[in-house]
Amino acid sequence: MLANANIAMVGAGGLGCPLLLSLVQMGVGHISIFDDDVVNLSNLNRQGLFGINDIGRLKAETAVEKLAIINPKAVLLPFNERISSKNASQLLSHFHIVVDCTDNLSTRYAIDKVCSRCSIPLIFGGVRKFEGQVGVFNGMSGVSFSEIFPVSDETFKNEDCEMLGTFGFITQIIGGFQAQEVFKIVTGIGQPLWGKVVHYDLLEHQKSVVNYLM
Repeated sequence: MLANANIAMVGAGGLGCPLLLSLVQMGVGHISIFDDDVVNLSNLNRQGLFGINDIGRLKAETAVEKLAIINPKAVLLPFNERISSKNASQLLSHFHIVVDCTDNLSTRYAIDKVCSRCSIPLIFGGVRKFEGQVGVFNGMSGVSFSEIFPVSDETFKNEDCEMLGTFGFITQIIGGFQAQEVFKIVTGIGQPLWGKVVHYDLLEHQKSVVNYLM
């Protein structure tokens, strides 16, 4: 099952790096990585696939190079472009699962629109300082990200992790939870977070779950 899964990863940064590593190690057979960014020095504290010699290199291509060493049997495809409302449907509509590891809200809503229309499971992850969120939308849930987090004038005023700062141990934890949701959906083992958002306060060791299907 895992070897036949076809996963789209949007973002190869703080969440994407540990998630990609987990997916390749668990034997996911086909992964397409979408990221138009290059490695910067400020990324290295939380993006463990990259090192000092990778600064200036394209993240998607560099990630594929590193991951292919770990699992040469995996089909890994880099796409050095940003997902937007103009290309999201063309690029994402054929995948089994889409994993959202971006910190760009315009991209996030474009991804959700395609996944909602095509009933593709969307695994969302987000981090801010010492907090993180994970949720699973569309697919069997019938609930979209934009229904739970509708677009408003205030939405785009939230700073991303580059501005607020975060740490590798937080992105590793949240990325690991996203990998767990991929595993559950693909294998049918366990109960995915359909229509739920789990919020983790890692500084206080607190967790809260909101079920939007109730």
